[in-house]
Amino acid sequence: MKKLLSALMATTIVASSSASVIACGSNDRFNEIWLITDAGKINDKSFNESSFNGGNKFLDDFIGNKDDKGEKIYSSIAYSEPRDLTALESAYNNAAKKGAKTLILPGFHHSFDGKNKAPDIMKTVGGSTIILDNGHAEKENQVGIQFRGDISGFFGGLSSIVWYANKNQAEANPTVKLGTYGGQSFPGSVDNFMVGYLAAAEYWNKLDDTKQAALAQITQGYKRVKADFANESAVIGNNAWTTTSESSSWFTSSFDAGKGATISNDLINRGANVIMPVAGPQTYDTLVAAASPVHSAKNVKVVGVDTDQVEAYSDYSDRFITSAKKDLVGATILALGHVSQYKDNSEIQDAVEEYWNKENIVLTRDDVAVNPATEKGKSWENQTLFAGGAMGTNEKNLIVKDGLYTKLWEFITDNEGGSSVLSRLTVASKELFTAMGKLPEDPQAKATIIGGENIVKYANAVLGTE
Repeated sequence: MKKLLSALMATTIVASSSASVIACGSNDRFNEIWLITDAGKINDKSFNESSFNGGNKFLDDFIGNKDDKGEKIYSSIAYSEPRDLTALESAYNNAAKKGAKTLILPGFHHSFDGKNKAPDIMKTVGGSTIILDNGHAEKENQVGIQFRGDISGFFGGLSSIVWYANKNQAEANPTVKLGTYGGQSFPGSVDNFMVGYLAAAEYWNKLDDTKQAALAQITQGYKRVKADFANESAVIGNNAWTTTSESSSWFTSSFDAGKGATISNDLINRGANVIMPVAGPQTYDTLVAAASPVHSAKNVKVVGVDTDQVEAYSDYSDRFITSAKKDLVGATILALGHVSQYKDNSEIQDAVEEYWNKENIVLTRDDVAVNPATEKGKSWENQTLFAGGAMGTNEKNLIVKDGLYTKLWEFITDNEGGSSVLSRLTVASKELFTAMGKLPEDPQAKATIIGGENIVKYANAVLGTE
């Protein structure tokens, strides 16, 4: 395999080195695979960076990126950081002209602001696109990977409550308040995280004392802990409350760094014990607010999003309970293995199958689990696949560090009674995505899936009472 891939790379060098000038000005990158950011930075410690890491791992471990002397041939895959969202189309065209055969498109902005133009542009050069966090939009040369972020959000919320219940038994009437916010409202990429996170509070309050105590790992004298919401307008146990997609109590109207400070301070002032920002680099704004002199005594914790963010913000590792993860690295690698450019390479296919099984990645198509062995050599273009939820397992996360993760995960995956919490979460997630499809299409409606009805319904589905 090594000889074959080295020969492949040598051919690639001859064919493409003269055209390997990318947006950042480097000429030593593998320009057959390009990542176009969503106008963010490649090192954003979140969505773009994780997708970039997936592309680079595919280059290094699956295609092969060493010469006969064992030296790296390319520093990385090619990439472009559009100056703003209006420059997305120009970035797609530039990549196609420079020899791109596959574009990796992290984030929903490529679908909305980019107007799904990337697959049409790549079609003119016989290329493919992979859009992460959205569907394939009926484009015949595009692979769509959607993430059940609501399940990840639920993991984050439940982990937060369990950790708090374990640590605050000395309080007279222990109550944990969950707060959350998004950059902008996108039902299947932002809002769903928040629904799952808050649904964990509804779920927890309906558990009996025995189950709460077992999850909190309190063996004697358990004092019942109540979960509550910190966001304005949100009422625990009530299915009638609503909000809008432009509410400043829920959204900052931007994914720009620095824009999360005001809402973070507001949530802390409203009593939030744990905050989950679904707003890219604004996680940092929340960490800074939580650690500030005016709030530091409140010991506010954070749930990261998209990646295991405790790894990215090491100076604030004591703040992270866990992260509501999307397996962006794994999804990128598997999608690359099933585009036209690589699906017929048997050695790459064998390596992809081995990786898929080793990492235990769960994907579904049309609600049916996808089998690694039967997918070998198949194209995923003109399809959308769903990736399940995940949570941060880095040992610095408090849920892991304090020894609570293992029993929590056993509880989630236990099939006692014929179904597990995990399987019921999938049911709840499907129902939530159905609810997304019923939202008014008129932007003036300012509709969002965040509200009491969807949150209570989600919790009841996880309980098995829906």
